[in-house]
Amino acid sequence: MRLLLKLIIFTVLLSFSFHGKSTEVLEIKINTDTTLTSFTFISKKHGYEANNVFISEKSRAIVKIEGGKIAVHKNGTTQLFNEYVLLKRKNWGAQFSIIAKGFNSSDIFPDNLLIKIENNHLTLINIVYIDHYVAGVVEAEAGSKQNNEYYKLQSVICRTYALSNLRRHEEEKFNLCNQVHCQVYRGIPRYNFSITKSTYATKGLVLVDSTNKLITATFHSNCGGQTANSEDVWTYSLDYLRSVCDTFCTDQHHASWNAEIPKEEWLNYFKNQYNYPIENTSMRNLLLTNRINNRKDIIADTFHIRAKDIRKDWDLKSAYFDISNNTNSVFLSGFGFGHGVGLCQEGAMKMSQQNISYKDILNHYFKNTLIKRLDQIDL
Repeated sequence: MRLLLKLIIFTVLLSFSFHGKSTEVLEIKINTDTTLTSFTFISKKHGYEANNVFISEKSRAIVKIEGGKIAVHKNGTTQLFNEYVLLKRKNWGAQFSIIAKGFNSSDIFPDNLLIKIENNHLTLINIVYIDHYVAGVVEAEAGSKQNNEYYKLQSVICRTYALSNLRRHEEEKFNLCNQVHCQVYRGIPRYNFSITKSTYATKGLVLVDSTNKLITATFHSNCGGQTANSEDVWTYSLDYLRSVCDTFCTDQHHASWNAEIPKEEWLNYFKNQYNYPIENTSMRNLLLTNRINNRKDIIADTFHIRAKDIRKDWDLKSAYFDISNNTNSVFLSGFGFGHGVGLCQEGAMKMSQQNISYKDILNHYFKNTLIKRLDQIDL
């Protein structure tokens, strides 16, 4: 049965074509954050079919688990499928929506839908042409109010990220999920259709490093004026993820933040978490008045207290902050929003508004990289 499923999916992938050429497709799980035993499938544009089941444009079918099989109910008839069913588009440009818990009425997905039974629940996998996917991710990750130049650079980043992470969910038998663990994806752009045009303007373009390998195309909301080296946040160093000054983001929405924490609660956290000697006056003062220089360790000599761990434990917007205090409270004056590595979205948005090209913006944040076509690299 698994071999048959693979053969059918392979046939579907071959059937995707654009202007007569074979194209890349992705398998995206679209119900990552919800479990389903039934849902309503709506053919929004063109039509879909699965064996003898035909779902014409603007019609619907009920899909549910019955007796361990997938039952597709359409116009009073029922078709049963053992382990999976592939709802395949009848024409290029077909789109569908899902009515179920975890889906919005405005979520419209392109291309094909694979439905499988796993652990007595339904798994929904959108088998989607890569640029349809990228356009949807761009709007979800960047919003609908940016200019076309910004959408071009975000398309290159999202395409690069997707292709460099194709095996992220290999054990679960799909490529990527639709949540922040991979990239947020809610289907086609819903509010700004020019995003699709910008995506196609960069069709097939990705970022590679000096060895012609796809880069780790990471991004965040706001760096607070200085991006971070990859090793400042993670455990490894990459020559293209270097800290760069960013004066463009410092007046943007997420450039700064503040937090107030009860002093006793703050000190006890370090005592309990790190066995830190808060009774020692000089050591105590390090916790009450300090400056975190670009997300590095704040006390690295003995206790190795990492700013990124403090950020996680206290749910802070970034690991880049100054510490001050009064009698009862500790004040954190923070900069930026996110991990700080790679592209600063708000900085890049401001740069694009000043007519800086998307290629120059990418080169600013990702050092020693090149923009290449997919046919120029070995995936």
